[in-house]
Amino acid sequence: MALMNVLASGALAAAPQVDSIAPNSGPLTGLTAVTINGQFSGVLTVTFGGLPGIITGNSATDITVLTPAGLEGAADVVVSTLLESTTVTSGFTYQIPPVIISLLVATGNVSAAFSYQITSLGTAPLSFSANPLPPGLTLSGNTISGTPTQAGIFTVNIGASNGAGSDSRPLVITITALLVPSISAVSPAFGLTSGG
Repeated sequence: MALMNVLASGALAAAPQVDSIAPNSGPLTGLTAVTINGQFSGVLTVTFGGLPGIITGNSATDITVLTPAGLEGAADVVVSTLLESTTVTSGFTYQIPPVIISLLVATGNVSAAFSYQITSLGTAPLSFSANPLPPGLTLSGNTISGTPTQAGIFTVNIGASNGAGSDSRPLVITITALLVPSISAVSPAFGLTSGG
C-alpha cells in the first residue's frame, strides 16, 4: 500500500536530471568522492560502468557517491530510481596516475639552446609543472627549453598530474659558462709583409 501511494504521488516517476559530475575522473582503485548535481527524487543506485557506487549523501539537488574500482577509460554513469534511470555517457573516466620516468639530470651551457622533456607514464591528458627554473628557461607542455643566461647547479621540482593523482621529482640542471678564448699579446708584434 505504501509503495502504491508513492507511485501515485509521482515521487518515483520522474527520471533523474543530471547537470554535472565532479570530479569526473579518478584512479582505478575507486573510492573517489563524486558529487552529482541535478534534480533528483527517490534515487536508489548510481553505477559507474555497470558497477554500483556507495551513496553517502542524497538530496533533491545533490548526490554524493564513492566510485567503485574500474578499468582504465571512460565509464557511463547511470542514476536510477525504482522506475526510471538517466545515463551520462562517458560521465566518469578511470585513469592511471602519473609516474615520471625521464632522467633526473640535465646539462647545458650559457647562451646555448637548451631543451629537456618531462616523460611520464599515466593516462592522458597530463599536466606538467617545473619550478623554479634557471634564468632563461621556460616550460611549455612537457618541455623545458630556452637559452640559459646564468651558470650554476639548479634543482627544479618537476611534476606530472591527472585526475587520478600526481608525481613529482627533483631534476638537477647544470648550466656551464663556456670559456671564450682571448688574445692578450702577440709576439713578435712585427714581421715581414711577405710572411715568414
